[in-house]
Amino acid sequence: MTKPRPTSMHRDGDVEHHAFSDGSRLSVRVDWTPEDAATGLVREWLDGLTDTDHTQVAQQHRTIRDAAGKPIGYLISPDEYEEGQRAISTVNGDAYGHKGDQYMPFQHAPNATTDRIINTETLERIITKIRHGSVEAAADLTAEEKRTIHYEALVAALSFGFDPDSRGMVPVLTPGRVTDSPTAAEYYWSLLYPTPVAGLFVRADDAILGHIHYTIVAGSGYKLVGDFWEREYADELAVKLGKAMPGLDWFQVNNTTLTTELKQTAVEIIREHGRWRREPPAAPATESEV
Repeated sequence: MTKPRPTSMHRDGDVEHHAFSDGSRLSVRVDWTPEDAATGLVREWLDGLTDTDHTQVAQQHRTIRDAAGKPIGYLISPDEYEEGQRAISTVNGDAYGHKGDQYMPFQHAPNATTDRIINTETLERIITKIRHGSVEAAADLTAEEKRTIHYEALVAALSFGFDPDSRGMVPVLTPGRVTDSPTAAEYYWSLLYPTPVAGLFVRADDAILGHIHYTIVAGSGYKLVGDFWEREYADELAVKLGKAMPGLDWFQVNNTTLTTELKQTAVEIIREHGRWRREPPAAPATESEV
């Protein structure tokens, strides 16, 4: 026996009224407020599971909306959920390749591995499939053809990992402070020392009297305080600032985002910490002293 099919529908507010080919009718509330959903949505949905004649309507998705009418949640059937998962898998497969021959930058890029080894094997399979029709064709390639594919994969895999250089510095793109420029935001690359606080860096300034001074700067280019004689001591101050102002996005910090209270907090911490050690750090204890 065939199930009755929907023939017409009209909507009255949050409720859809459906008519079917066998003359039956079914009303379904499709939009719910959070308050009503907490008391009636699941019950209506479970009741609809028993209505096998009108499954297409009884199990259609429901929407929970806030006071402004914006969707904040959905109740969907298993079929709709599975269809969505398959769609996501298809999109990812088309973008990165399908399982077994896919190249995913967040897994295979040089800066995604702990030892920074460039992974070219996955890309080589993809290039082989594109150029020669199948991954299995690699077995019949000449040494020169394999070498060409390897170099092509190597070029494709290379990316900037922003690893520290031999001095421990990293390149950071920060806004400039060109006041006479018509451009709203000028950016430039700086080589800075990272600190334990995300978004806070230490800049090595020109030598004064033969000694390098260090300045704490934010990732936004905002200068906090300078004239440190020890980079490690500047790091210690950065940690104190980070702990005192958790959640602050140092890549967005400027005069407008720093409130008077935050500035006062920073000033007090900087004043208490100072720009140089008042006492030299204690030497490690020797075995005889222990």
